[in-house]
Amino acid sequence: MVDFEPNMMTKKAWALGILFIVGLTACATMQGAVGVAPLPNDIYIIPPPTDLPKDIAAFLGKWVGNWIHRTGNNQEIILVVEEVWDKSARILYSWGVNPNAINSSAGYFRQTSQITSDTKPKIHVIFRHSGLNAIIFELADSNTLVGSIESWTGFVTAKVILKKAN
Repeated sequence: MVDFEPNMMTKKAWALGILFIVGLTACATMQGAVGVAPLPNDIYIIPPPTDLPKDIAAFLGKWVGNWIHRTGNNQEIILVVEEVWDKSARILYSWGVNPNAINSSAGYFRQTSQITSDTKPKIHVIFRHSGLNAIIFELADSNTLVGSIESWTGFVTAKVILKKAN
């Protein structure tokens, strides 16, 4: 019986081949995840007070859509309205990577945002840390939110239609 022991070059070739396949698999997996808006594990949607107007209570829940920027870029976002009151809402705002932006990264934040009611209620998400003034979300119907990003000069830079998610 001949005892076969591969030489060092054969071992290295096999190791490199396996690393190459693992690398391709990792790249394919990451490519599928590009743009995905992350969510934390601690999401709680709290039922509204019984005396809250129905058009404000309708904001509650998870909403999903893609920003359409003036440059044509698409970016996934998720808005979770966790709790609502007469004039404010606790929201979780999550965004995915913008594939056409330099140094884009995904993330999320929570904050309490103002609700205003001119003719229809609107949630105003204020960005104090960026060049944006606000994102304004308005209920179009029971399953659709329409949002727009405003700059500090009042210029609308992007629009989004969010659909209610389960």
